[in-house]
Order: sequence, then C-alpha cells, then structure tokens
Amino acid sequence: MNIQLRKRHKRIWLGLFIPFALILVLGMNAIPKNSIEDIPINYCPLGITNCLATHDDEKALFEFHYENQDSVAKVVVAFENPLKSAFTLVYLSEEENPTDQSILLGEINEMDIYPFFIPWSRIPGKGYLVIYDQLKKRVLHSEPLNSIRP
Repeated sequence: MNIQLRKRHKRIWLGLFIPFALILVLGMNAIPKNSIEDIPINYCPLGITNCLATHDDEKALFEFHYENQDSVAKVVVAFENPLKSAFTLVYLSEEENPTDQSILLGEINEMDIYPFFIPWSRIPGKGYLVIYDQLKKRVLHSEPLNSIRP
C-alpha cells in the first residue's frame, strides 16, 4: 500500500466512522426497556382454570384437618396445588411467626397430605401451626390451634 492509498484508506474509514457511530447510538436508543411486557402470556393449558397460584393466594391452598387421639393430636395439612416455595417447613409455635422456641414438625415438599402427630403436652395455650418459607424467610400461612384442644 503506497502513501496515496493509505491516505485514501484513512479518509474512508474516518468517513465511515461517523455513520457507524450514529447508527449505533440510534439503535441503542430504539431498544425498548421491557421488550416482552406487551406480549400476552398464557400460563394455563387449555381446560385448566386454577393453575395461576401466587404466593399471596397460597394462603387459601392449605386445608387443615384435626383428629383428637388419646395423648396425641393428629394435624393433617393437605394441599392440591404446587407451592412456589422450594423449602417449606411446618412449625408449632406460640406466635404467628416461628421463633427459636418453635418446634419443627416437618417439611412440605410436594402436593400431598402431610400428617403431623403432636403430643398434647407440647401444644401451647395459644399455639399456631405455621407454614414457613425458609428461603424467603416469610410466613405462608399461620393457623391457630385453639380449635383442636379437647
């Protein structure tokens, strides 16, 4: 490449730099903030009406059944919709939130029926059955146990 070609090459690239930079800036400004915001998403397959369970309406997903036996209370926790919590624990607590004194009854993993056997001596006067999301550190549901006392 001789001197004339080098000068011409330099001028061409400087001339192309301005349009390329302008196209780059205009393109970056044209990108929407949330590109999929306006796209409607169908979460439920056809024919299924109750598959949109969020954490806020998980409180309605739990069913509690109590059976009084001789020296033990059998508390059955059942739910039919999947939880969005990956690590859910069930506590017996004196308050609506689990504390250090709360008794861990077990873990809820999947859609099933979970029986918990609690001795009458362990149930406090104002006790609660607390379903707690351990990862997000929040209570999903708190059920008073006043109704199971004999």
